[in-house]
Amino acid sequence: MHKEDSLSKLTVRCVGDIAPVGGALEILGNTDAGEFARQLSKSLPQSDLTVANLEAPIASQATLRENKRYNFRTDASALELFGSRCVLSLANNHVMDYGEKGLAETIAALNTRGIIHAGAGRNLEEASKPALIDIGGVRVAVLCCADPRFQAATAHSAGTCPATIELVDASVRELRATADIVIVSVHMGIEFLPVPSKRQLELAEVCARAGASILQFHHTHTISGIQNIGECTVLFGTGNFIFPYTVAAGHRRAWHKTAVWSVDIMFDQRNPVSTSASWTPLLLDDAGLPAPAPEKTANNINREIKRWSGRIQTRNTLQAWRLVYVLRPGYLWLAIVNYGDMVRRRGLICTAREFVRALRASFMG
Repeated sequence: MHKEDSLSKLTVRCVGDIAPVGGALEILGNTDAGEFARQLSKSLPQSDLTVANLEAPIASQATLRENKRYNFRTDASALELFGSRCVLSLANNHVMDYGEKGLAETIAALNTRGIIHAGAGRNLEEASKPALIDIGGVRVAVLCCADPRFQAATAHSAGTCPATIELVDASVRELRATADIVIVSVHMGIEFLPVPSKRQLELAEVCARAGASILQFHHTHTISGIQNIGECTVLFGTGNFIFPYTVAAGHRRAWHKTAVWSVDIMFDQRNPVSTSASWTPLLLDDAGLPAPAPEKTANNINREIKRWSGRIQTRNTLQAWRLVYVLRPGYLWLAIVNYGDMVRRRGLICTAREFVRALRASFMG
C-alpha cells in the first residue's frame, strides 16, 4: 500500500484467463522461459494484489464430469506461478471439468500452498464465500462468480458461485459494510467478442451502486474497454494470460493480443474516493505464454482498448456491434462447429436448451 500525502493508494493488478496446461505447463518449469509469466502473476513491489482466473482444475485422475469438447486440467506444479498476494478465481466453466473430485483436489492444493481463492465450493454457501485479505491494515474482499450457466452450485451440490444480479448486489453491499475495498471478478461474456453482453452492462451498474471499487470480467478471450462508473473501475475484457490452445482462423489475433491491467484505488480514512486504470500490452507466444508486445502490436492494442472504452461509454451502438461480430463468417463457422459437436456428444434437445440459454445470457440479459 502506497502513501500519497493524506491519501492512501492500493494498486491491484488484474490478469485474464490462466490455463497452464500442455506445452505451457512444461515451459513454465523452465526458469528462463517461465520467469516473465511468474513475475507478472505474482505481486511485484509496485502492486499490492493480483487477481486472476484459474481456468484449469488440478486433477490427477482423468474422470470427466460430462462429455464435452474441451476439458482442462493442470498439475499442482503450476501453482508456483502464484504468490501470497494473489487471489485466484475458481468461478469459471472449466473448474468442474473433472467433477467434484477435481474441484476438491484443486482447493486442497491451493490451501496447502496458502494461495487465496474463491468462487467454487462443495455447495452454494462455500462457493459464494469471498476471499478476504489484509494489506497493510486495509481490509480487501474479492467476490468471484461466473455466468449461472457454468455449473452453478446449489444448496446441495458443488459448483461455482452464480453471478446473478440478486446475489452479486447483496454480496457486495454486505461486504462493503465490513471491508474497506471490494473487488468483483466475473467469468462472463460472449466468447471472442469485445462487445459486452447486456448482463455484463447490468452487473457493472449494480456493482458500482453497491460499492465495489473494481469489477473485472474474463471468459471472452479478448480484450475490451474500460469504464469508470462513479468510484468503480470496470474492466470489460481482460483477455488471456496463459492459454496454449490454438483457435480457428479469424480469431487468432484477438486470442493472442492481451494485457496486464493495473487499477489504483485512492482512499481516505479507508473510504475509496477514486479509481484509475492503466494497462501494459502483451502478446501470447506459440506456447500460450505472455511476452511484451512489439511496438506495432502494442500500439494496436492501445487503440483497441481506447476505441472500445469510448463505445462502451456511449453504449448506443453496442447492440449493432454485437450483430456485426456474430454475423462474421469466422464466428458463424466456429459456432456451427461447436454446436455440431455438442449435438453429437449430448443430443439435439440438450444442445437446443444450451443454445437458448447462451442466447439469453449474451443478448437479452
